[in-house]
Amino acid sequence: MKYFIALILAFSTFCGLNSLAASDANEHITYTWSGNEEELYLNINLSQDLTFGYEFTTMITKNGKGQGCEVVCNPVQEGVIFSEKGYELQEIQFTVMLNNIENPNKVAYTTITKSSYKGVNEKGNLVSTTLESKSEGVLNNPAIDLSEEPVFFIVNDNLREGVVSFRNSFPYSQIR
Repeated sequence: MKYFIALILAFSTFCGLNSLAASDANEHITYTWSGNEEELYLNINLSQDLTFGYEFTTMITKNGKGQGCEVVCNPVQEGVIFSEKGYELQEIQFTVMLNNIENPNKVAYTTITKSSYKGVNEKGNLVSTTLESKSEGVLNNPAIDLSEEPVFFIVNDNLREGVVSFRNSFPYSQIR
């Protein structure tokens, strides 16, 4: 059975069924920050071979000064995204965490992308692996309102544009 899986993976590689070769999830997920008076938005865009699931998870940070949201992205079909080793992408978990810091006019953020792959190694064994990348920074934005959970919503019908919305603790125009 494991040789059959290896044969299918090799065949799909040479027949053009793998439209993307993944070395890093960042080539499949891009994001930008935006907002208005009341909210801070993380706008997430997926490559054409990924789609958002319909569920998301919200969380509070361990230090109690922040919150976050995790969304799961899946390939639109099997065999479209492979790692450099030829393993097939199963899912990508994208997590964003915001933390209120000492300055109430700034918010620290962390994004974590975990890409899970499965495949057959050179010994013919079925293996799974996870690649992780992390990004951090600080935004000029009011502290987030910890009494309001973040919300994830999908922007359009193609399931490739999503937004995570965080409520500001005071209007953006009051930043000093």
